[in-house]
Amino acid sequence: MKRETFFETVAGTAINREIIDKVQQAYGTVLPAEVQKILSISPQGEFIDGANFCRLLSAKEILNASAELHVDFTKHGFIPVFDIEDNNFVVFDFKNGSWKNFNIVDEVPYGGQPSLDAII
Repeated sequence: MKRETFFETVAGTAINREIIDKVQQAYGTVLPAEVQKILSISPQGEFIDGANFCRLLSAKEILNASAELHVDFTKHGFIPVFDIEDNNFVVFDFKNGSWKNFNIVDEVPYGGQPSLDAII
């Protein structure tokens, strides 16, 4: 999906309560509507065409991220949302309500932005 189409799709996406309830329960947080819509776009994930590699994680990957990636995302207050290659992910920082890049090897967040559009 093209980057522009992705953001248009987010605006028109209905929230998938089944997925969102599971994610919110797993991470112990209530997500803002924008994040709920992003996670509701495609339960199987989605590639976003842009300058760099970017893949929306599937619901299963988000729910199993800590076990599969060996990172305690909840401890950091993050929900991994996009794989951006080379052990880097775009995460939603639910403690601060912002978007960040996060390296899972070093467990270091970087490049925080209030909007997703500014980070992908």
